[in-house]
Amino acid sequence: MRVRSSPKAAELHALIPCAGYEQAFSNPDDLQAFHDLITKATHITQLAREQPSEDAFLHAGRTIVEMSQLLVAVWEGNEARGRGGTADIVAYARERGLTIKVVWPKGGFRQLTLRVRLAHVESPRILDSHGVSANPDVLEDNC
Repeated sequence: MRVRSSPKAAELHALIPCAGYEQAFSNPDDLQAFHDLITKATHITQLAREQPSEDAFLHAGRTIVEMSQLLVAVWEGNEARGRGGTADIVAYARERGLTIKVVWPKGGFRQLTLRVRLAHVESPRILDSHGVSANPDVLEDNC
């Protein structure tokens, strides 16, 4: 992520979820991006949590929502991978009636969950290795 500086740019207020936040980064490039953003911040606030945790991230996300008039979420729309993830924070912002703008990240993808309702089947379906019915009396939908 790049932050462009211009005379009309908004100020960057960095909210750090906890002490030792740098330990939460497993990718050195992400850690460097974090350090680059911090150097551009006009205000830095570190919350009082002692170490990185899902609770610290949830608290930080909710604090950001409470401080904001607009939430810009870089998000594919997937469920949170842990407590305090983007999905949790967007849901919290919606509950509070905050305006939300979602930015789709470059290279992002959405994981879809297919929900299937099963019905009683009178005869078993036998499929070959290509998923085609080996039973001549069973029609395949191939959806």
